[in-house]
Amino acid sequence: MNKKIILSLFILLSSTSYSQKNKPKVDKIWTENIHQFTTPILSLKSQDYSDLDFLEPLLKGKPYVFIGESSHEVNEYYLLRNRLVQYLYQELGYKVVAIEAYKLVCMEANNVRNEVSLDSLYNYCFPLKKDMTMPEGARLFLDFFKNSDIQYNGFDIDLEFPNRFQQLVKKQFPLVLDSILSLDSALTLNFNKRKGLEFKAWDDILNDSIIFPLNSKRDKEVYQAILHRRNWLYKMQVNSPHTRDSIMGRNMNDILTRFYPDEKVVFLAHNGHISKYDPKREVMGEYIHDSLRSKTYVLGLYAYQGKTGVRDNGPVELVKQKKNSLGAILNSADHEIVFTDFSQQTEKPENSWMFEQIQSVSWAFQRQKIIPSKRYDGIIQIRNITATKLKHLQYEK
Repeated sequence: MNKKIILSLFILLSSTSYSQKNKPKVDKIWTENIHQFTTPILSLKSQDYSDLDFLEPLLKGKPYVFIGESSHEVNEYYLLRNRLVQYLYQELGYKVVAIEAYKLVCMEANNVRNEVSLDSLYNYCFPLKKDMTMPEGARLFLDFFKNSDIQYNGFDIDLEFPNRFQQLVKKQFPLVLDSILSLDSALTLNFNKRKGLEFKAWDDILNDSIIFPLNSKRDKEVYQAILHRRNWLYKMQVNSPHTRDSIMGRNMNDILTRFYPDEKVVFLAHNGHISKYDPKREVMGEYIHDSLRSKTYVLGLYAYQGKTGVRDNGPVELVKQKKNSLGAILNSADHEIVFTDFSQQTEKPENSWMFEQIQSVSWAFQRQKIIPSKRYDGIIQIRNITATKLKHLQYEK
């Protein structure tokens, strides 16, 4: 065998062995009982979904599933979320998927899915990722999307590419004046520089039924997206996480109550947006209508070790897990991918970590104390993750 290959294998095995031998300590009562509360997931890509059957009873009466991720730009998160979405669609009848991305662009994906290549469709389904080499999980999802009747949507504000917003508004409402769209673009760019300018030109035409006839569901949905964009850009003076989550929450509720009231819906976003509760700020997940709250299942997604992508700055190594951290506890189950449910649990000594404040890792380097059962209904942890690639950077030789 080639000496370089032998050396590479030795380094890989040594590093894996080292990381596992140097696991952070976890209280004995938790490690001795961890298998009572965890279930392995056997694959990131398999189309045999039998290892996901544990989800069916948990999701009974839960038509709205929220799937998070502790960081963006992770290959394994793309793969797992694609597999979960396909399982939910094929086995449990979920027919809408909405993501943390520009609403109008994502909506347009439904119209162009059979007209454009996968590479072009990628820019509609993942509009924030244009500078990234398409991850395998995204490509698998796009193949599925092109050959299914699942509906795609977004719930974020169309901010970074005002020209594309103009084009989509004009396509839906051709009587909107070009001058208003040009002003919109100019103010959007200024807003991104944190100037928070006031702009009322939208207000002068929004009640005009000739310009906005609202004859179809799509008419109404695009119109509502314009309203929410106007409210954020031109009425709120500070660009803060709170205001962004409040607008995403409104878009989320519109999807559930106005535009897909009879469908099962999957939402994909960062853990920080989908979580049920955050003591420091109001998050999107807290804005769901009270009448719908009991119909949701919130699933956090975490990693134990590895690298996550950070836009424009290459991959970042996850900080090491500490004693009795969430990552260390779930890793003690000794599964590459592990699931745990909180929604069916009551507190007792052997699972008290679910109900206590423990440390988690958000993004790659933020050590965040959470009470798991308050944040989520369940969690999946992947032991090893790798960063996605930017087109203009090469992470690996």
